[in-house]
Formats: sequence, structure tokens, C-alpha cells
Amino acid sequence: MRPTKKSARIAGFLYLIVVISGIVSLMYVPSKLIVWDNAIETYNNIVANESLFKMGILSSLIMYTTFIFLSIALYKLLMGTSRILLLL
Repeated sequence: MRPTKKSARIAGFLYLIVVISGIVSLMYVPSKLIVWDNAIETYNNIVANESLFKMGILSSLIMYTTFIFLSIALYKLLMGTSRILLLL
């Protein structure tokens, strides 16, 4: 396997992790816990579903940490192109 193909697969895998953890942390968990018009009901939902709340925090940490590694993987993947475009 060529280095470019390996870098592309790593970047694709990291994108997959970002998408899956992003769906969980930005869509699924808030839809189950947050009641936009009622803060007390939101608090009660968080207390009742503490494990879901922790899963949302963990998936957010995974997503944002993976963004760091994704930028490194994309930098290595696009290193053969124009340096100016790469830094943009």
C-alpha cells in the first residue's frame, strides 16, 4: 500500500469517528435530555439519565480530540500539493 493511500484511509477513518461521535454528542443526547423551554425539566432529565449525559460528554471529547488528529492526517495527505493551499 502506498503512503498516500494509507494516509487517505487514516483520514477517512478519522472522519468516520468524527461523524459518529458528532451525531451522538450533538444530535442524539441533546434530543433526549434538553427541554428548551423548561430548565427544571432539563435538569430532571439529566439527573434521571446520568449515564446518557456522561456518554454525551465522552463522545464530545472523542470528537474534538479526533479533530486534532484529523488535521494532522490531512496535512500529511496533502503534503505533496501546493504548500500555500495546504496551510489554508
